[in-house]
Amino acid sequence: MAATVTPLKVTDNASILDAIRAEASDQYLSRIPEATQGGVEATLLALTEFRPLMNEFISSLVNRIGTVIARNNAWTNPFAPFKRGMLTYGNTIEEIQTGLLKAHGYDPDRDYMEESLFGTEVPESKSIFHTINRQNFYKVSINDMLLRRAFIEDGGLSAYVNQLLTTPSTSDNWDEFLLMTKLFALYERMGGFFHVAVPELARGKGTPEDAKAALRTVREFAEILQFISTEYNAAHMPISAQPEQLILFTTPAFKAAIDVEALAAAFNVDYAKIQPRIITIPDTFFGIDGCQAILTTEEFFVCADTLLEVTSQFNPVSLNTNQFLHHHEIVSASLFAPAVMFTINQDDVMVMTPPNITTVSAITIEAIDGVIPTTVSRGGMIALLAEGIDANSIINSGVRWAITGNTSIWTYVTAQGVLHVAPNETAATITVYAYSSWVDPTNVRNNPPVASLVVTLATSPAANELWPETGAVAGITIAGTPLPAFAPATLTYAYNDPALMALSVNDIVVDGSGVSVTVDVVPVAGGWTVTVVTDAGISSAPVTYTVNVTHA
Repeated sequence: MAATVTPLKVTDNASILDAIRAEASDQYLSRIPEATQGGVEATLLALTEFRPLMNEFISSLVNRIGTVIARNNAWTNPFAPFKRGMLTYGNTIEEIQTGLLKAHGYDPDRDYMEESLFGTEVPESKSIFHTINRQNFYKVSINDMLLRRAFIEDGGLSAYVNQLLTTPSTSDNWDEFLLMTKLFALYERMGGFFHVAVPELARGKGTPEDAKAALRTVREFAEILQFISTEYNAAHMPISAQPEQLILFTTPAFKAAIDVEALAAAFNVDYAKIQPRIITIPDTFFGIDGCQAILTTEEFFVCADTLLEVTSQFNPVSLNTNQFLHHHEIVSASLFAPAVMFTINQDDVMVMTPPNITTVSAITIEAIDGVIPTTVSRGGMIALLAEGIDANSIINSGVRWAITGNTSIWTYVTAQGVLHVAPNETAATITVYAYSSWVDPTNVRNNPPVASLVVTLATSPAANELWPETGAVAGITIAGTPLPAFAPATLTYAYNDPALMALSVNDIVVDGSGVSVTVDVVPVAGGWTVTVVTDAGISSAPVTYTVNVTHA
């Protein structure tokens, strides 16, 4: 709407005349005396003697004084706070709503190539264009003779202007209100509202229990709309709304029946602030049989002024000055705003058939260069594909991968279904399992459906295909003396040296190619216990050698 005008506190004729004079042209100031000093009659006489100044006076009277008076007394559109201000440039409002993005699994062992790095992935999006669809003007004529009579009575100017200009302002606001209320029916015709049945609370109908039930339903949906859903807007895009964004358009009977204070809590606002968020509309203006209330957001109306101004033209034949109020605007509704209608008719049935994953598809091997491999080499990898099959054909589930039969800990399958076979894998086959990630809501302890595939390894590993093992121990030297008769297969030894007075790990030397060991020396009565432990290999366990050293 137009900018707010400062209220006019004085409405007697002399004050109005002098208020106009204070903002008039130099020629007006030189010819027209102050009404508070020379009297209203002198001002009227001066104005009638020079027509251009009378035109200037009428223009100021209407635009400066009349606008203030009219705005203070005219009927206002209760939907005006939901308008989007003045559209200074252009004649179109574009709404754009984007959907959700698909999540991708991350695999640290995978090389992300150009498709992942530089490929395009655009979310679903919809746009709606709202253009100017209202261009009206309102004409009112100011008669010179009636205007002169208004000079005679104190306060007559104020009353006369109020009578003239309240009418176009009220007419404009009323027409705007009717156009905006019509949007409810248009939105309904496009299948936009989600219908919820509540007890009828029309005048003389409904019990206190019915009112409580209706209030509970409104509060329920104020909570539900906080979560993303495609069910509650006409465009069926993923939308949510916070309680403090909600607006309730309701019939007077429905509002009178429900507990507004309890509703304030649902809207997450204080009771004092809930009233502007509940807009009362007579049921006939909804234009929808059975509609009692509509719960939506501030974004439901897409309305903006593009032109709002007053012009005038003097008619020398009729001695009338015609004033024209021009109002151009966009009046539309957003298909992206969540909107729930509470009606006495049948509500919408949300068929929420849960998935029912009964089987897992056969596991397949992804082709490499157009060829599906039948075996996998040691040190190689293959990509596996499977998904849980929904018996209701709603949505298939992902799977959780597992393997059995491998002998190497470095043979594994990733969460994305890529089987990595270790170079030292000795198994001839590996069994891969794909478990459905779906959880049966009727019994969460039920085992999920599973599919399996036996993968054959290409060949048995040769000795040079194995990953390096830890070397073997060839001998142990204690304080410079080799342990006599050492054999790798013998794990326990006794060694005596009467001259040996002290022994530490620095005195122990282990011989062997590629061997990696841990040495420990523990003092005991009469000597020391030396342990030598080899590190584990890829497929071999550690070996422990024990030497009991005495010096008796």
